[in-house]
Amino acid sequence: MILLVVLCAFRFWAQLMERPIVFAFVYSLPFFLMGFGESWGDSVQWSESIGARYFMSEPGATWIHHWAYRFLHDYCNMGVQASIAFTSRVAGFLFLLIVAVLSQQLLPNATSQQRLVFRCVYFVAGVSLLFFGYVENTPLALPMEQLWILASVIYVKEPSWRRLVWMSCAMAAATLTHGRLSFYAPVFGLACILPNASIATRFKRGFIGGLLYLLLIAAAVIYIQVFDSRYLIGGPWGNITGGGNRQMFTALNDMLRWDHWFGRGMAVFVGGGLLAPVGLLGVVYCVRRIREPLYCWLAAYAAASLCFVSLWEFDYGPAGDWDLVFSAAPPFILIAALLVAPSRIPRVISLLVCAATAFTSLAFGSVVNGRPFEFVVPPTAASAASSQVCKTPGLERTYFADSQLSQPLGAPETDLLHREWANDRTPLPTGGRPFGARYRGYVHIPAAGRYRIPIMAQGNVRLVVGDQVLFERWKGLEVRLTIEREIFFPAEGWYPILVEFYTVVQNVPLKVSLESNTTPLHVLTSEELCS
Repeated sequence: MILLVVLCAFRFWAQLMERPIVFAFVYSLPFFLMGFGESWGDSVQWSESIGARYFMSEPGATWIHHWAYRFLHDYCNMGVQASIAFTSRVAGFLFLLIVAVLSQQLLPNATSQQRLVFRCVYFVAGVSLLFFGYVENTPLALPMEQLWILASVIYVKEPSWRRLVWMSCAMAAATLTHGRLSFYAPVFGLACILPNASIATRFKRGFIGGLLYLLLIAAAVIYIQVFDSRYLIGGPWGNITGGGNRQMFTALNDMLRWDHWFGRGMAVFVGGGLLAPVGLLGVVYCVRRIREPLYCWLAAYAAASLCFVSLWEFDYGPAGDWDLVFSAAPPFILIAALLVAPSRIPRVISLLVCAATAFTSLAFGSVVNGRPFEFVVPPTAASAASSQVCKTPGLERTYFADSQLSQPLGAPETDLLHREWANDRTPLPTGGRPFGARYRGYVHIPAAGRYRIPIMAQGNVRLVVGDQVLFERWKGLEVRLTIEREIFFPAEGWYPILVEFYTVVQNVPLKVSLESNTTPLHVLTSEELCS
């Protein structure tokens, strides 16, 4: 990423990247080649239904991911995690393409190098990092928000009915992709009526823009109710037009705590890199020119974004819900792009800011995600063991009282890798204390080939199959996860398997499945496990 930023300093490169399609292809290519080896979120739940998040605040993103997965899985033998990652990357290419096209409208008199710096801001910012590297719904929402912002800027600068329609459609699409955007409805309304015109014209613009936005939201709601109601969970409406899974706003006494602001500030100013403070200075500049419609709207949007991240109640705190906190960065990134790219600031300084932002954004994402970008190549399992290793159906399971799994709670027992939230197959340790477990034995693979192994677990988790460490996150973060790993088995037979976890949650979910192009997705049974 830093190399692609450095190349922006050369005139020949700027001329080569002038065509939007060329820029989008070259600057999105690294994300197609590499990705995070770990996936946070509930990606595996799409393998069964789209209900996991359809009832919440992300119906649009859920719908896109679900049907893309169905096609890629059925016709290309692609797993759910790889499918969602691929969908996000294709959407990322389209996002950079649209940004490049809009840059020609926003900066019609700028040089090719100035326009490339403008595009580069969106390439290095934390929003793009999330979009390309995180397998979940929110990455589709953050770029949709930015496209709505750009559409709003174009409309406020030179209003027309066509641009009003585009802005309304972008706002509706962003809201349906993630309901958090409904928080910005007043800012959207302000954009509709802000450009200079008569009172009657402003009223007409606000009425038509608001009506179109509401009609598009209603159309999506009607579609879900009529055609996809079988996927709804937890009530027909849920949070379809509003984010947040529990309470909406932070209690006032919590807002006085220093960690309330520290965590949010770190996410914004580390994830947003040096562009965030530059954009913050730009907000001051906008306030000084608040009488002009464009700067008035930018200041209002920045204020609404700060209000959102200050008031919102996060399920897992600023560190766990870093994707929502990260969304406070877009106004600063936008303002920095609009003010820095066409300014007289030396291009070297602008590119240094972009390079530093690329570094901090990737570092932040790597820390939160557990590992940096890497080439994701399925490993090959070691040779199969003799069938004589099997003595008992099921795996040997031992409970532990400590995170190092050194203090056993009782003798080993035979168990399966399947436990639901409220219907445990085996009794858990009593007393409500944190506990861990180790499952080990052998899993039967019916034929040679490439297999996918999805696992759902809680807290610290380690998965080893065929002497290959497929997944390991052991750093005390208490989050439920569903991940999917691929591995190649050289032959049919019994292969060693090890699953370990440690959690503070007593009613812990645990499920390990298996799938290939010849083996349908299913939870591992006692016939396939032994010890």
